[in-house]
Amino acid sequence: MATGQTINEFSLKASGNGLSAALDQFIFVVPTTSNRCLPAGAAGRVCGIQQGTAKKNEGVAIAGPGSVSKLRCAGAVSAGQFIKSDTNGLGVRSLGDAPVGALALQDAAANDVISVLVTVFGAAT
Repeated sequence: MATGQTINEFSLKASGNGLSAALDQFIFVVPTTSNRCLPAGAAGRVCGIQQGTAKKNEGVAIAGPGSVSKLRCAGAVSAGQFIKSDTNGLGVRSLGDAPVGALALQDAAANDVISVLVTVFGAAT
């Protein structure tokens, strides 16, 4: 599966084998200590979208802000809507002032993988 047009890509180490499953590809991630990352939590800030899979302590590519990437969605999203992370790093429609991780470029239903523009911004917490 193509990853998109990642113009701002960087690498972080996976903090655990939780980032190694194929279903964990194209999810929101958050940075941790020592240049590592984990799947993002519900409505939290994200640093980008994971592009591949990795085992603990291996590097994984992250699509950063300004990149067009794929994103796995947990629910219905329409093109043009902002997307935030759910409890597992999957994309869900963002309502209110929760931090945003992407802008949908396509419509989606639960478990769809769609193209998004990575747009990391949101309320300060």
